[in-house]
Amino acid sequence: MGIGGYSLFDNFIAFSEMSSDIRWEKRGYSDIYIYNTDTKDKVRLTSNQRYFKPVFSTNGERLAVIQFDYNRVPSVVVLNSFSGEILQTIPFDRGYSILDLSWNDDDSFIALSIISKKGNQLGVIDLESEKYSSVTSWDNIQRSKVQYYGNKLIFTSSYSGIDGIYSIDLDTLKEYRVVSSRFGADYPFIYNDELIFSDYTIDGFKLNKISLDSSCFIPLAQVVKGHVDYFSPLLTEEETIPTIDNPVKYVSSNYNPNLHLININSWLINPITPVMVGSEVFNSSIDKLFFKVPEIVLFSSDYLGLMDNTFYTHYNIDRELWDFGSIGTYRQILISLFRWLPVVPLQGLRLELLPIFIEILDWIIQFIQSFLII
Repeated sequence: MGIGGYSLFDNFIAFSEMSSDIRWEKRGYSDIYIYNTDTKDKVRLTSNQRYFKPVFSTNGERLAVIQFDYNRVPSVVVLNSFSGEILQTIPFDRGYSILDLSWNDDDSFIALSIISKKGNQLGVIDLESEKYSSVTSWDNIQRSKVQYYGNKLIFTSSYSGIDGIYSIDLDTLKEYRVVSSRFGADYPFIYNDELIFSDYTIDGFKLNKISLDSSCFIPLAQVVKGHVDYFSPLLTEEETIPTIDNPVKYVSSNYNPNLHLININSWLINPITPVMVGSEVFNSSIDKLFFKVPEIVLFSSDYLGLMDNTFYTHYNIDRELWDFGSIGTYRQILISLFRWLPVVPLQGLRLELLPIFIEILDWIIQFIQSFLII
């Protein structure tokens, strides 16, 4: 069973853990880990994936996880609980978000709650045919934290205006209210025909437990709908979200910043630029005042912002010659060339040689430039 992103089977706890790429700060992963409560061992089941909210199957042999790939396409992925091998992948349309998963008693179906631009919906996946079937229609009523219970789904809903625990019969598709709390009930968890949930009280959250007796369930028709569709009046006045019949798919390819060292994107002209020499350094009167006329600056940056360069030229009236220069080129090129320097782990710490190398290089260049100042 799983709740709140964790899943428990015997003495094993499955969970997802996010991590950054060891080298690229804008790339991240979410992998599945298994923790053994007896041996206190933590095992990484997957590597460099984007998996979330693992849920053990009833027999513990499989894990169902939510996947979002780099194209934001969601999928339900079934893994081997021992090896992490991918057994099944059931993709959904881009633009859908899968919130929760739950196995049925014989591990043949997976229930899930999903949201899209059409609203919220509960559904089930037949693992044999890998077909998805909707259980509720699309609407704006929250339904989440779904749990299988026999031929029923138990879930959190805001139908009455506050969060409560509800149920839907998969045979008749009739909905019922199971728990109503004064301030809200959430996070249903079923164990041995008992419902454990988070009961929000005037003193905060408290753990509560009741016996599940379907004869005590209240039909949804007898529950006053308190859900407020704040945006419904506005939506009726607005145009619907446009649908593109033939969307263009752009093929991604490898990008090498070294091939885009010069990519001029903007420029700047300074007609006259006065420069004071001496007073800033020695806190004395102005030793010298000279002008750079004019100054032309070109800014270059590759598409990913990895190679930012500034090229400039100006005529120095005081020295009666043209100055040329570039800012940032050497550093960015070296970062690109030496980015494959190793990252050495030291007892849980990371020793990144590239930043150290760049700092030393900056110091050396500044030292050399200090002898070139006129």
